[in-house]
Amino acid sequence: MRKRTNIPRIAIGPITNSPSWAWVGQETVSELSKYYEVVQYKDFQLPLNDVDLILIIKKLPSLTFVNSAKAQGIKLIYCPIDFFEREEDIHLNSKIFSSFDLVLSHCERLNPYFSQYCPTDFIDHHAKYTLPQMAQYKEKGFVLWIGGYQFVPYLMKWLSIHPIKEHKVKILSDYTNKRAITRANDISKTLRIKINMRKLDLYDWSEKLQEQMMNEAKAAIDIKGDNSFQQFNKPPTKAQKYISSGLPLAMNRTSYSSEYFRARDFTICSPTEQDTWFSKQYYDQTVNYGTKLKEYLSLYNIGIRYKNYIDLCLKE
Repeated sequence: MRKRTNIPRIAIGPITNSPSWAWVGQETVSELSKYYEVVQYKDFQLPLNDVDLILIIKKLPSLTFVNSAKAQGIKLIYCPIDFFEREEDIHLNSKIFSSFDLVLSHCERLNPYFSQYCPTDFIDHHAKYTLPQMAQYKEKGFVLWIGGYQFVPYLMKWLSIHPIKEHKVKILSDYTNKRAITRANDISKTLRIKINMRKLDLYDWSEKLQEQMMNEAKAAIDIKGDNSFQQFNKPPTKAQKYISSGLPLAMNRTSYSSEYFRARDFTICSPTEQDTWFSKQYYDQTVNYGTKLKEYLSLYNIGIRYKNYIDLCLKE
């Protein structure tokens, strides 16, 4: 048993190889260590070094783990980052959610599902991949799409109906990932579209190449599907990345990202509005809004928001 101090001790995990852990988990650990004693954990096993609160990132714990933690008086906050593929999966785990002290969702569209069972609020990701300096305006250049290769069919379906005539589309993705290729093929069948990889301008994703291509691109595009629960509830992280970097973005209006920004006084251009999308005026609007957004989404500010939620839970 550790010697008790006045500083709360919190556990953050579970540690995984997923990008969400490196982004939200590991970097949140570093930031929250300014305010608490923070430990990390790999597996859902108790005891966790006599902690006051557990912040659970993405992976859903078992009911046994949750009940054991609650029996020890441990507070539980859950962040379901892009985890649920079906609405039914949330309801099937209602007993687990009913034991959480708080759910911090990545998408406000999800809040009504979780709030049936426990207190729920929304929290942004911090701006991990924003360019250090705003991208420069370019009269000519390519349009950039970044994402997992499994989601390329949504882009290609859109472009087959709404082609971009004056600017080439370059795709930065994990296109050699066998699992992503299999998933892309499945989605292609659902969308009734064939993807010919040889005809795509593909680049293998790396953080360094992403920064380079974001600086070189004229604009960015992202298309979210609305034929699956997970796609319909995708977080606004890509849109935030582009806008806070000064890169003019176009997205389909049905996406949560477009909805998120409309509610916050910025209208993302539709890819069908190409005169507006590629204009200097829209670029200037993006830079003006993105400058404030970058500060709002800083790791420090997101850390403060986590701290406020944690402190509220610990007081209850």
